[in-house]
Amino acid sequence: MSRARPPSMNRNVMSFLFNPVELYTGSSEGDKSILNQALVDTMFLFQFPQFQKQTNQVWLLLYDLYKRRFLPRDPHEEEARAELFDSCGLTELDAHLWSQHVRLAAAVARLRIKNNALKLSQLLPPHLRDEKVIALDEAPVTGWVNTCRTEREEISRLIERAGLVLSKNHDPLTPDEYRWDHVCPQFLLCHPGKRGDLAQSDLVKKHCVVLQDRAFCLGPATLGRLLVELQLTGAVLMTHINSPRTTAYLASLLAENDKIDALLAFGAGSRKAEYDEYLAQLCVRNTRVFAEKFVDLPSDTNLLEGVCAVLASPPNTYSGVMDPVDLVCSRGGDLGMLEVLTDPESACRSRVAGILEEQRRTLQRSMSQPQVSNGVVSRRWRDVECSQGKQSL
Repeated sequence: MSRARPPSMNRNVMSFLFNPVELYTGSSEGDKSILNQALVDTMFLFQFPQFQKQTNQVWLLLYDLYKRRFLPRDPHEEEARAELFDSCGLTELDAHLWSQHVRLAAAVARLRIKNNALKLSQLLPPHLRDEKVIALDEAPVTGWVNTCRTEREEISRLIERAGLVLSKNHDPLTPDEYRWDHVCPQFLLCHPGKRGDLAQSDLVKKHCVVLQDRAFCLGPATLGRLLVELQLTGAVLMTHINSPRTTAYLASLLAENDKIDALLAFGAGSRKAEYDEYLAQLCVRNTRVFAEKFVDLPSDTNLLEGVCAVLASPPNTYSGVMDPVDLVCSRGGDLGMLEVLTDPESACRSRVAGILEEQRRTLQRSMSQPQVSNGVVSRRWRDVECSQGKQSL
């Protein structure tokens, strides 16, 4: 996990990385990408072949140039910028990009004119369009109370001590209000303007509240309710750890159910020690994390004895995710996931077959356990992909 930086800084870093990567990898022009097409049209990497192995740095600085409208930087920041770029070895690249800024601006303008796009975001595939991604800035800030560490009543007092009061109605939240979610237990919602304050608060830094997109916790919340209603007894199995925050949320719900012994979470792979450490920081003690893949467990394994319910969370395209930055942060700054989320649709389609096969194997293995009496499937992708998946499954 990215523990060296506070959550607010970690999110800012991932947001800055997401913007140029989406403009590089995603485009409505088949496999052509936006920033890359501008580089190709100006033959930048042909003129300066020494940067052909530094494409990430080229994207970042070109995106910075685009955000400045291809204008010079603020002279008041020049000294600090020069020192920083020298230390990172970016001075030469920055100078060459600036030498081509007129041609690069013209190339970007041609792309927009060709596609009748008032802004570059209109060239992106639907799941990366600004109106979807930026909409999260207007959505409530959400997070869950970590009852493994602090009682909910104590959290309420700490929240009110921070200047927030519990909303008594269903009107839009004001900046000084919060409310409890009516679907996800232990989930609170705050005004979007409070995102920065909450991320830097002791509540979050001390893991009393874990900020997370509500969508990632609907599956655990549903399973938690079913376990109580059906009075099931035993252990709960989570087939894939897509986000340790989601695993921790499910663990916190199960900790309040006396009939549930433990949560068994599979698929951590090489990140098992990292996830164990993160859960320990949150004081989660009822969870066992396994590196092994659930679908690859031998049929005679005794690990599944006593399992009464399954949360099937197989991999998916994540194209339905509204806040990709939150997902990347919740996976500890997983840059591989950042690239997956910004894949062009053609690349996304090429992965669907493998994803569907993993989902089929996961569901088949889950339903083959005779002692399992209940299960919930958690997926996040667009309806068109879901319909394709249903036909294949």
